[in-house]
Amino acid sequence: MKTIRNKLICTVILSLAALPAYAQDSALFGIWRGEAMVPGTGGLEVIVSMRQIFRPDGHFNSITESRYANGPTAGSMIGTLQEQGTYQADPNQGVLSLHIEKHESSSKTAVPTDQYDHYHLTSPDRFIMQSLEGGPLIAFVRAQQ
Repeated sequence: MKTIRNKLICTVILSLAALPAYAQDSALFGIWRGEAMVPGTGGLEVIVSMRQIFRPDGHFNSITESRYANGPTAGSMIGTLQEQGTYQADPNQGVLSLHIEKHESSSKTAVPTDQYDHYHLTSPDRFIMQSLEGGPLIAFVRAQQ
């Protein structure tokens, strides 16, 4: 019995050692939601809604939807963007880094592949996201663990 237990412990230790260090930090595991209002063309406002899913294996999925908030097209969908990749979280430095490896967009907007983005973590249940090029601050809250 002790031999089986030791083998199991050894297997767990080896599997943890095989994971990247960031994948062992469970602070981000789960589903996060965020939303921001940004200025659009012609004085129209745009609502940007995002959902991020962080998995224990160090991978993430992201879905971003944009809709008009005002004007004759209020509520109409502008487009969606789905991204997949890997992430690293350094809670000590308050930094979240995403490596976007794949994206699909409903619009003709060019989105670079193999892109790295860095964000600021503010607490275990909240983080602020802003593109390196600037843009709106999007506050994310945990939707599900």
